[in-house]
Amino acid sequence: MRKFRKVETTREVERDRNCSRMRVTRQQTARRELERAKNVSRMKIIRQRSVTRQLETTRNLSRMRITRQVTAYRNLERAKNLSRMRNIRLDKSKRENEQAINTRRRKERRNKTEVKQQESNVRYTRAQLAIRQPEKIIQIRRNQAFKKKRARRSDVFRKREKEARNLFRNGLKEEPLESKLQKFKEKSKEGPTCICTCCGSLWFRNSVHSVSAGNLANKHTAEFLDKIFHVSSGDEWICRTCYIYMPWGSSKVSLI
Repeated sequence: MRKFRKVETTREVERDRNCSRMRVTRQQTARRELERAKNVSRMKIIRQRSVTRQLETTRNLSRMRITRQVTAYRNLERAKNLSRMRNIRLDKSKRENEQAINTRRRKERRNKTEVKQQESNVRYTRAQLAIRQPEKIIQIRRNQAFKKKRARRSDVFRKREKEARNLFRNGLKEEPLESKLQKFKEKSKEGPTCICTCCGSLWFRNSVHSVSAGNLANKHTAEFLDKIFHVSSGDEWICRTCYIYMPWGSSKVSLI
């Protein structure tokens, strides 16, 4: 048989004979079921390997992507899914389970808006109580003073507060119109020429902070520095918006 099977024509004749015999044998129901059970048991053993399972999953996904590009198959699959969902929804327990899931999802969506509405209502109620009750006004002012005291621990907040105080004091002083106009012209000459290293936007000089890479490297990781020095430019600036939303950690540090 080994000598005969070396000939191509003999192999083809044997292959055709086996195929015809298998077709006749598979017409028997018992034989077909036995072969199906053998195939299922063999596939269960093969699928216990993670490599085989991943390979089969990848192959099935690629085949489904190619098949779903055909419009007729896509419509057929959609119709099958709709009919299957109708049959599933005929079962009362499954229908109630689906309704419960939908109700919980809607509640979660509504809670997000309800929380915001509740916070605004609380603020409005506190304001109304403060108007009617003078002691409430005192308590609110104490809370505001405590928040301001806690915010003053930051060097940036103290610097901004000092600048605002100086501007207010300078505004109280009478200044000639010509000097104000001259200052405006000097400030408008430069324009927005500072590039933020984080977002890449153009800003005026008074809207950015000077960044020192050496100072930040001693206190933060390389991943954090990559977030700041995202845009490469000649100068190192960071705008106030990026500075506010930057995850500095427990407390904000000086950039200079």
